[in-house]
Amino acid sequence: MGVVVDSAPVILLSGLGQFHLLRERFAEILIPPCVEREVVAEGQGRPGQRELQDAIVAGWARRSPVVDQALLVRLRRPTLSLADSEVIACAIENGRATVVTDDGALRRLCREEQLPVSGTVGVLVRARLDGKIQALKPLLDQLIAEGFRLDPRGDVYREALARVGEQP
Repeated sequence: MGVVVDSAPVILLSGLGQFHLLRERFAEILIPPCVEREVVAEGQGRPGQRELQDAIVAGWARRSPVVDQALLVRLRRPTLSLADSEVIACAIENGRATVVTDDGALRRLCREEQLPVSGTVGVLVRARLDGKIQALKPLLDQLIAEGFRLDPRGDVYREALARVGEQP
């Protein structure tokens, strides 16, 4: 089964030089048109643009437009962008696929819809546990330095490091 990936994890993992972790973790990533537009068309020259284009050409990232427009309408929320609604609709249409997103409102709706959800930190934790990366802390610290909203004194940061046996 594929996984639907939102824009931020594509951009963030690419910025870390770790976009390949998506391929190593998931057999196929599904890309709604909104994600491709945000990362490729609007993200010219920025992290993620080339990586996502290459993944689509290579065939392990697949464009997956939403077919059921009524589903898209049902999922609309004032706290979600149209793009976020498209991501979750894509996951539902593709066999209740896992959603990889860092957006809090989208994560809440995924839980309401009983969809599996992960984020950039979750992908990095799994990669560390699987021996795909040597250390988690430097990558988390780099994300923070680049503006990712992750409190180094907060639970997510500390629990991620504890899970892989690293110290804050």
